[in-house]
Amino acid sequence: MPGDGAGTARMRLFPAAARCTAGVFFLCLVLVPAAAAVQVSPSPVPAPVLTGALLGGGQFDLRQLHGRPVLVHFWASFCTPCLEELPSLQRLAARCPDLAVVTVAADRGSPAPVREVVRRLALTLPVVLAPEPALRRRWEVNVLPVTYLLDREHRLRVRVLGARRWDGAADRAWLAEVMGTCGNG
Repeated sequence: MPGDGAGTARMRLFPAAARCTAGVFFLCLVLVPAAAAVQVSPSPVPAPVLTGALLGGGQFDLRQLHGRPVLVHFWASFCTPCLEELPSLQRLAARCPDLAVVTVAADRGSPAPVREVVRRLALTLPVVLAPEPALRRRWEVNVLPVTYLLDREHRLRVRVLGARRWDGAADRAWLAEVMGTCGNG
């Protein structure tokens, strides 16, 4: 897409995944099943560029985390499943210090609702603001919540559509198996 850093050719991150058009973006939010759908990439590709303003000030650049596995979580303040999932991501980050957990707020417009959620949930995770659609397009975010697991070389390994509990022993064991991180803790 011109101007969004993705180039002119559209690379499909997860080619077999069904996609929603921008016109039905919010409808897709309602249709996401209660249980998360896990999509494993058959051949991992490099993650798209992820840069942006941080809610607390400053700039975020995914490249600064090179060499660490990363969980990138897209959410919005108006998305109930997103808000229910965020505390488990906070606990996961505390239990798995080798895994970088980064959240991306997909709210359009003012960051005030995002700031209120962060305050209410006492989140300390980094929150990248993504009010414009370019970042969401690059990452093929068509439903919320959506989470990507990147390996140490920042290749897309797994996409999780829908909410998931991230902080239980079984979840950490799954992360250890899929990502080679967070197996004990």
